[in-house]
Amino acid sequence: MLSLVAAPLDWLLQGAERRAAAADEHSQLPLLLVVGPPRSGTTLVAQLLTDYLDVSYFSNLNGLFTRSPLSAQRLLQRVRPEPNREYRSLFGVTAGLHGANDGFHIWNRFLGGDRYRPATDLNASERERLREFFDRWLTITGKPLLNKNNRNLACADLLADVLPNAFFICVTRDPVCVAQSLMKARHWVQGDSRYGWGLFAENASDSGEAAGVDAVCNQLEQNMRCAAAMRAHIPEQRWLDVRYESFCDDPAAVVREILARTPNVVLRPGRALDAVRPMAASDRLTLSVESQAMIRERLNMPAPTHGLTRRTSRRDQQTAAF
Repeated sequence: MLSLVAAPLDWLLQGAERRAAAADEHSQLPLLLVVGPPRSGTTLVAQLLTDYLDVSYFSNLNGLFTRSPLSAQRLLQRVRPEPNREYRSLFGVTAGLHGANDGFHIWNRFLGGDRYRPATDLNASERERLREFFDRWLTITGKPLLNKNNRNLACADLLADVLPNAFFICVTRDPVCVAQSLMKARHWVQGDSRYGWGLFAENASDSGEAAGVDAVCNQLEQNMRCAAAMRAHIPEQRWLDVRYESFCDDPAAVVREILARTPNVVLRPGRALDAVRPMAASDRLTLSVESQAMIRERLNMPAPTHGLTRRTSRRDQQTAAF
């Protein structure tokens, strides 16, 4: 319904969009790009960083303006809404018009419409258009941009080459938890556990748990190899590894490190580091013991000394749901 309401304005703004895209403007403000395997905690990390850092971001409202995201941002940012302070999402989708958006309506312009496999090379003209778009965005907002998009892990080397002001925050998580969450996504998002979901997804041979485990292990292996390759390609001063479990224990440490490593990134007005609280990691395993063992064997992970199943601790802390 909202897309129908926004469509006429989106269409009317196309002229302004062309003028905005043609403007000769350059910005050295940072682009903070949160990447990582699907279901690794990237959404939670991005939500907290968007809340505490004084950054711009692609919102669900901006996502309604597929033809004119720059012009819409220029018009709508006058409202200056606060980011959603409730760190909730459903398979990476946040609630509310001002919730953070993956920005596929923008990235697809340059990287193609396949959500599971982006373009990994661009010609000179395409590279220039990509660079120009983000220069315009940074100039319009006057703030660094923070965006989470898991697919960008697969082309992080390309983005690093084209966008010299990009800084990558790569989130990883216990692979057994990731595999379990990917299997859940197959069921809830795709409606059938045989069909893959997320970066490098592949379909399973049947709907049984063993076949699903095999397929998500293949997917995880590709994501892990990809992350290692990108980490090796991109200079270490432009890359930060964040472990989801460690982030939940001490999110302020991650905020502090980003502030120290990225110029022109500051805390959002009214935010303080001592207000950043730990969160209970979502780590309850419901997969069968056999499936957990299969995942660990496939991924060359040692068996845990405390057993194969874990229960989320009951702490008086915010639950890290995503």
